[in-house]
Amino acid sequence: RRLEALKEFSELGSGFRLAMKDLEIRGAGHLLGERQHGVLEAVGYDYFVHLLDQAIKRLKGEAREEVRPEINLKVDIRIPEAYLPQMNVRLNLYKRLSSVEDLEEVGRLEEEIRDRFGPPPPTVLSLLEYGKIKHLAGRLSVKAIDRVDSRVVLKFLPSAQVDIGRVSRVLNRYRGSMTPQGVLSLPLRGGPGLGLLRETSGVLKEFLGIG
Repeated sequence: RRLEALKEFSELGSGFRLAMKDLEIRGAGHLLGERQHGVLEAVGYDYFVHLLDQAIKRLKGEAREEVRPEINLKVDIRIPEAYLPQMNVRLNLYKRLSSVEDLEEVGRLEEEIRDRFGPPPPTVLSLLEYGKIKHLAGRLSVKAIDRVDSRVVLKFLPSAQVDIGRVSRVLNRYRGSMTPQGVLSLPLRGGPGLGLLRETSGVLKEFLGIG
């Protein structure tokens, strides 16, 4: 049955469906141990599907090294239990937001949340903005984004290719600084919380030249 599933889902970009078919056939359990049965918990399932999707892309020759930025802006991005009591639904939303492939997908997810659960509280809006930041940072090959007091510090990978003109304009406007090692520091004005996140995503969009 697993060979049949491989044939059925051998077309380009089928990693996630293949993963789910494989789980359906054999179940899933402890990923790194001897047991391969039972119910896979949310975090393990998400990581398993991610790894399988990346492996299939590599075999098809379409994968590039994925950038997974570390973001620590010290902002509450939790989905409150009072807003969404079902834990499995909360985990599903976290998973979906962590794997968005474009900004439009974040917008669609926000619309879905509003339609299903009502107006989102500030922490959920912050979570959505965090999803945008993570996606944008990955596109820019940003290794990490940290908040240090009232400054936001971006650390670019050596392989990052950023438009110097755009970076210079942002540095001049914010009176920021950048080291030869690719560490950029900006004193943002958005204040803590959602404002900080929105200003950070705005800076990243400007680096990419998108509105």
